[in-house]
Amino acid sequence: MPVIVGPKESKTKVFDTFVHVAAGQSLWIRWDVELNPDERALLATLLETLNYLGRAESLISAMLENGYPENVSADGWTVPADKSKLADQGEPVRLLTPQVSATYSEWATNQNDSADKKAKGKKKAAALPVSLFSALQLDTADWKKDGWNLPPGARWVEYLRPRDCFKIAPHTESSKTRITFPKVARFAIVSKVPPSITQSLSLAERFHQALCSKLQDNQNSPSLTGRDDGKAPLQGNSHVYFLPECDRHGYLTHMTLHAPGGFDEAACRALGKLRQVWGTEGFDVRIILLATGQPDDFFIASPYFHKSKAWVSFTPFIPVRHPKASRAGATKMDEKKHLQIGSPEHDCWRLLETNAPGLPVVTVSSLGARIKYELRDIPCLDFQRNRRTGGGTRAGNFGYALRIDFEREVSLPFGLGYGAHFGLGLFVPISD
Repeated sequence: MPVIVGPKESKTKVFDTFVHVAAGQSLWIRWDVELNPDERALLATLLETLNYLGRAESLISAMLENGYPENVSADGWTVPADKSKLADQGEPVRLLTPQVSATYSEWATNQNDSADKKAKGKKKAAALPVSLFSALQLDTADWKKDGWNLPPGARWVEYLRPRDCFKIAPHTESSKTRITFPKVARFAIVSKVPPSITQSLSLAERFHQALCSKLQDNQNSPSLTGRDDGKAPLQGNSHVYFLPECDRHGYLTHMTLHAPGGFDEAACRALGKLRQVWGTEGFDVRIILLATGQPDDFFIASPYFHKSKAWVSFTPFIPVRHPKASRAGATKMDEKKHLQIGSPEHDCWRLLETNAPGLPVVTVSSLGARIKYELRDIPCLDFQRNRRTGGGTRAGNFGYALRIDFEREVSLPFGLGYGAHFGLGLFVPISD
């Protein structure tokens, strides 16, 4: 703990005591007193507004109950020593409690009278409140300044508690008890030279390599590697998507990972071990795991999980098919979509129907060859569009900016086209 004396600061060791209560367990407190309806209502209100018990970081949720659990034996309670039945089986502990109101008032009056007689021209100490309620509200600095080593109105009472009440019992939990695996992991990015959104492809690849390196020997995580235990590519798109996020100026601030099939145990351990990835120009990119959870948990934090009817390109869409034409050079059209078959717009629509068949697409239109979002206006050619590792099918090296409109509000936490799992072909919502 820091100890500050004037301009100097030193540190001292403290005995940090606390009790971690297991999930689903509660601390029960009993008062041997009868309350009328108004007093019960007041106590219930006070308990509901009580934020912590003991130290400020001991957060609690308190409520008034009509009874107490009957399965607790009489010797399971911590009670004053003079009323305890534990005897030698109990462990003594002193608790600071309020004085009896009448006893305190008589004591405070005597103390004030005695202080008046002893003053004799000396600086008179502040008079003690005669009311116990007022005494309990005295500031700590005030009663310490007057030389008291105990808050006026307080007293020590010895209690007896069961000797084994804080015994630590071994707790084992089977991995099969986990009901659902997290599908989303969100990282913060910290670097002296923050990467640009144009570098999202290579940064996603570095994330992927770093995570795979954290897997234990001979261990596979299909959600991270995209391959089954036989090293064959997975069918579908249940493995991880890397979703970069940037500020208004285009510098990357977060990397959100979304695995529609869920992160398995091996992947969760790898996520917790990741601390940094190598950066450019000698500056490593430090990363901090902020949270893991389900898509609905990130509805506010990440734009990819927002819901909107209109979405625009955040990173270039690179089609995987070529535009179709007849031998005579005539354009082949999709009559239902009113688009040329194989065009960037048509290919994007086709991939949406393949990856998310339930999304009600209305139109897919072109916005040209520049990505415009917030304060950014970047040509698609400025983005990294070639993976350094791995393969992938693509129709060319050009990128396109598109707009997708839906019948209803949807979310798009995945990419489309070439490099979709590594930060290309991403869309963000826009307002109507």
